[in-house]
Amino acid sequence: MPGWGRHITVSLLCELTKRELLERYAGSMLGGVWSFLRPALTMLVFVVVFSNIMGVTIPGYSSAYSYSVYLIAGLLPWTAFSTSIIRATTVLVARRDLLTTLPLPLLTLPAVVVLAESVALLPAILLFLAFLAVTGMAPTYSVWTLPVVFVLHQLFALGVGFLLAVLHVFLRDLKELTDVTVQMWFWLTPIAYVATILPQEVAQVVAFNPAYWFVRAYQDLFVFRIAPSTIDLALLAAVAGLTLGGACVVAKVLESDVRDLV
Repeated sequence: MPGWGRHITVSLLCELTKRELLERYAGSMLGGVWSFLRPALTMLVFVVVFSNIMGVTIPGYSSAYSYSVYLIAGLLPWTAFSTSIIRATTVLVARRDLLTTLPLPLLTLPAVVVLAESVALLPAILLFLAFLAVTGMAPTYSVWTLPVVFVLHQLFALGVGFLLAVLHVFLRDLKELTDVTVQMWFWLTPIAYVATILPQEVAQVVAFNPAYWFVRAYQDLFVFRIAPSTIDLALLAAVAGLTLGGACVVAKVLESDVRDLV
């Protein structure tokens, strides 16, 4: 009998997420300290290289840190998003032992991956906010929308990751294809460059990129210090809902085969 009707408790979900995070740093001397140290070092490199050495700034913004802040504002959510998708793609096959020993719905394991990446992103965002406060670039009152943007962007990652996880059981080459696609997707999203430099025809195409909707929301909050576009958030919510709902339908149809093949 398919396990679609099986349930998972919040405590079990938290325990699996905790295990996912612990295994990530297994064997490391510093352990969970890396969740703070890695983003801190990354931000330091960006600030030193782009602001202090190269002096790169965003046109129209006088702050020496404008480009560094712009880059970090896009990279932080993108890293959580892309890593969630890549790790979720293989999680059903990699964690087949859990699927065969525990009565888990298929959505559980991709959800654990996304939750773990979300938890790992929080220290980076806190460090980033501290840096903005020290440099006099703290967000305005509109920062209250940050949790909304955060949840929507990771729900979208969960939808994409869950769909790919189910399909990966049947198409094992999907892992490599996902890696390449995510790399291309990064360069199609204005993270390392400003969208205003794009030719009009390209900018019109990029405007339909769902990743740009959440990246632009973070850039609005952290760089331009304005509230994210309501249209962007509405579109992101719609796409996240449709993607996750579609993935659940596909998983329900294919669940018996998935459990047989993993």
